[in-house]
Amino acid sequence: MIFKPEFVLFINSLLPSICFKIHKFRFGQVTKNWKCEKRIIDDLYFLIVRDGRGVHTVSDEKISLERGVVIFVPPGVEYSYQSDVKNPVNLIVIRCGIYRGDEHITKKIIKKKFWYCGKPYNFSAVENNFALFTQLNSNNNILAQNFFHTTVLHLLYSLLLDTELKPENLSPRDLFSNIIENMKNNPERRYHVPSLARLSGLSEKYFISKFKQIFKITPKDMEIKLRMEKAYTLLSNGQKSIREIASLLGYSDQFIFSKQFKKFFKISPKYAKKW
Repeated sequence: MIFKPEFVLFINSLLPSICFKIHKFRFGQVTKNWKCEKRIIDDLYFLIVRDGRGVHTVSDEKISLERGVVIFVPPGVEYSYQSDVKNPVNLIVIRCGIYRGDEHITKKIIKKKFWYCGKPYNFSAVENNFALFTQLNSNNNILAQNFFHTTVLHLLYSLLLDTELKPENLSPRDLFSNIIENMKNNPERRYHVPSLARLSGLSEKYFISKFKQIFKITPKDMEIKLRMEKAYTLLSNGQKSIREIASLLGYSDQFIFSKQFKKFFKISPKYAKKW
């Protein structure tokens, strides 16, 4: 049985030496007069639209606000916003900083101006995480800071994934090539075909059919092929043991790795290592 105070201390001990700390946080519907012109701040700024309408401007580029839109603005970038009077936005606004201990190091880390706007594929998860943080924070729960850091990090990874696999203006070949490149760079990951299809903006059936038409192999078989080719390269290199390579490639069991390798290459990993 877990003694709760010890469990809480354990969770909080996992907070990294560099983390996101909250400065200001807003969750809910704004008034019809919600408006700001040409603001520049020293914080990281996130705006997450849950519902309603409005307009947001970043560096003179106008963005229509609607459910699912996420805007990220680092320090030093000018932005403005205004809600629709008839349909005010319901949103999450976050201002936070990057800290090492008590030192605010945001400006030391972010040296070039940029900003981002997108619609994360897992928006509901992002929304639910911040709703839970609101609850923790309002109750002064000691886990709130750790959960806030994790939630912001999850949001940033969601935006990054949205950028990497964005289907807009890409031909199926280019879109699939991006996915294959991602598989090559992350052979330890296990990809879920329905999720890849959803990220691509395609039905699962069409995604598999078109992928196979172009590459003569299914997405799942492509994933295995790339992982096995990486395994062969690592084995040929001879610097790591079979157990280490299996672990590197995401296998919890060396036997399962060896079985899949033998099925693919018709030789066991130990013979590939000798070559």
